[in-house]
Amino acid sequence: MRTLTLQNQVFFYTLMAVLAALGLWLVSGYLAVIVFSLVMVIILKPVYDRFKRWFRGRSGLATTATLVTLVLAIIIPGWIMLSVVSNQVSAMLASLESDEPHTLENFQTAVNNLVNQVPLVEQWELTDEQVAQLQEALLSSAAWLAGAVVNLGMSIPGLMANLFIFLAIVGVLLPNYHQFVQRLIELSPLDDEVDRIFLHKIKAMVWSMVVGIVIIALVQGIVTGLFIWLGDVPYAPLWTLIA
Repeated sequence: MRTLTLQNQVFFYTLMAVLAALGLWLVSGYLAVIVFSLVMVIILKPVYDRFKRWFRGRSGLATTATLVTLVLAIIIPGWIMLSVVSNQVSAMLASLESDEPHTLENFQTAVNNLVNQVPLVEQWELTDEQVAQLQEALLSSAAWLAGAVVNLGMSIPGLMANLFIFLAIVGVLLPNYHQFVQRLIELSPLDDEVDRIFLHKIKAMVWSMVVGIVIIALVQGIVTGLFIWLGDVPYAPLWTLIA
């Protein structure tokens, strides 16, 4: 068996470091989607296992059904949200640019009536100057939202590339999840039991992070939307989605 000299070892590890740096540079623009894909593999694994049981162990059909379910779960709410935002922004722009801003006048009256019922601040009222500033701020916000929708349409090619990478990673790792985890354990210099503990902790962290963020976002949005609706604030669906 040939023994590598110190010079050969230095050359080998230097070459490996250069190749690793080049590989990292090539995928640097896609690191976010790669990490997100790995997170979604962990989240989608129970769904995949259920489909696999339903399809009697056919991993290909289970993977396809899982990806289709994920795409539908993203596209349907996304399309609804985009439609609501577009309609609400268009109506807001038309209302704010009209010569008779009855909506803001009603809002001013409602805010003043509400404040008059609150102790210690009943003397405060929303002035015409503040209403004008609010109108200008709302007009700027609506224009920004409209521009964001346009920019979203222009970024479709990049989104398609990220979507392809995401589907490729998820589609490959879902049916090979256990082999991938076992390979990570074999490559790790730590003891196998320590590796399994780390992987278990990472999985638990991912689940708690994703589920916690979703639940907090839903609760905040629903509660905010409820108060917006009770306050009869115009364009309640738009503000609820933003919340």
